[in-house]
Parts: sequence; C-alpha cells; structure tokens
Amino acid sequence: MTTNYGGFFFFLAVLPCRRLLVNSVRLFGDLFGSAFLLLRIANFSSRHRLHKNVGAIIKAQNSKIKRKMKKPPKKQCNCTRKYKGNCPLKGKCLSEAVVYQANVSSSKGCKTYVGLAGGKFKERYNNHVKSFTHKKYKNETELSKHIWSLKDNNVKYDISWETILKSNTFRRKTGMCNLCLEEKLAILNNKKADPNRSLNKRTEFISKCRHGNTARKKKKPP
Repeated sequence: MTTNYGGFFFFLAVLPCRRLLVNSVRLFGDLFGSAFLLLRIANFSSRHRLHKNVGAIIKAQNSKIKRKMKKPPKKQCNCTRKYKGNCPLKGKCLSEAVVYQANVSSSKGCKTYVGLAGGKFKERYNNHVKSFTHKKYKNETELSKHIWSLKDNNVKYDISWETILKSNTFRRKTGMCNLCLEEKLAILNNKKADPNRSLNKRTEFISKCRHGNTARKKKKPP
C-alpha cells in the first residue's frame, strides 16, 4: 500500500527530541483520529520502534481521558449507617459554601436562625452541637443562647436544619464574598417576614467577612 504521507512519517522518524515527537503525535492524533492510526499502521511494520512508541503514547492518553470521565461523584454524607436516618441535611451534610437555616420548635413557639458554612456544613453543625451540649459555649451564637434558655426552663424542643442556597466564598479578583452577602440577605428576609421569629441580631448585617483573611493566607508569596 502506498500513500503520500511518507515524508511526514520520515520526519517523525528522525525527530531528535522526544518531546517534539509526543506533541506531534498528540496534535495529529486529535486532528485525524482513527485515520491517523490507520496511516501509522500502514507505514510502519510491527517491529518498527515508532510503531510501538506511538501506540503506547496514544493508549496512555486515552486511559488518562477515561479516568477523568470515570471520576467518582463527590461524597455528600459521612454519617455512619447507624445515624444515616438522622443526617441533619438528609444525606447532604458535607455540602460546602452554603447558607443554612435552623428551625427550633417548642411550646414557646417556633424560632429560626440563619447561618453560613464556608467549609463543610458538617463541621459547622458539630460546633453548634458542642455549644448545645457544653454550657461554657452557650454564648457562641444566638441559636445556642436560645437552646440553653429552653433547657434551663425544662422546655422540650425539636430542631431541624435546611439549606437555603449555595454560593461562592471570598474571591481575590473581585474582593467580594457572595456567601456572606447571601447570608445577610436571608437574615433580612426573615426579619421582614417575622421579626419576633428570627433569632439573628441586626448587628450581623455589619459583621465583617472572615473568608477574606483565609484567602489572603492561602495566597502564595511572590
């Protein structure tokens, strides 16, 4: 079988640099696909060194693409099987960068608390549970203050959690934190709907974003 690509394959055979060979093979492999493979087989015998090297390069590239396509989905919950049914966010407790709401129901009425989790919600939830359990942390949040006021008066309560929305944390390019802005907006909406029901304070509207400091620390020095 004769083709007009003999000059091109001769060029590949005499390339002094392996990197140029790899880049050339990948470039023409992407452009011509299966046609390139047929031309390679037609011009090189199975004993030729380029026949084996080019085939190995293409096979490795294909394997790399397949691994990316078969990447397993991100884990949404790490609750043990025993407590799987009691997951605070119903199987999505590992959600990141979320604005959440806690609903506390008792004989004294229903109260709501809006907060945010820049990292995983489960970590923020564990901090809340700590403040509900140990009295020395009762003043950490307005939610923990309310829970302890109910416990001190022997009032039974039920608490549920829900995600309001997901957003982005601080970005150095824009200098803004959408997550903190969304939290303030959610608190404002709750205050407008029923001021007596919301546990959040008005001072939270002017609270400073802490995610900016974290982003600056992660920034590599020049």
